[in-house]
Amino acid sequence: MSKYSVVVNELKMSVNLSDYSTYIINGINRSAFIDDLMNGVFLIRMGSATYEALIVEQNNNQLTLLIEGKYIFVNIKTELEELSEEILSHSKNKTHNIKIFSPMPGLIVQIDKNEGDSVNEGDKLFVLEAMKMENVVYSPVAGKIKNLFKIKGDSTDKNELIMVIE
Repeated sequence: MSKYSVVVNELKMSVNLSDYSTYIINGINRSAFIDDLMNGVFLIRMGSATYEALIVEQNNNQLTLLIEGKYIFVNIKTELEELSEEILSHSKNKTHNIKIFSPMPGLIVQIDKNEGDSVNEGDKLFVLEAMKMENVVYSPVAGKIKNLFKIKGDSTDKNELIMVIE
């Protein structure tokens, strides 16, 4: 049995496809026959009703249909696609604390971000002088500087915590 999440004109429903002509829509058994007449034109038979549907636009899982002079917007996702989107949306809403450590012993000669500052991935965070060379440390993520443990002029050891980004 194939399971889908279908949104039709903003109305979400669960659709299970049992076989070629049997659908379970929100827990209710329905019989429907869909015949492909020609390029993008389908004949849909549900009970005693028959509808002609034209696919106006198709983009990945999204369809725009024209049925009896009305545009119908349909979004179809498999059960796995729906679940993965839900998991991703939950993980995007969580805050993660990313700890930024000194890559080597040295002297902090410049700090470009302060506590409370917003940072984007790739922004310069600080400059560490080691062995007479300046090493720039960039942000690995977008976020906000939660804690800053060193200031300009401080010395640091390898793997010493410099700041936390949330």
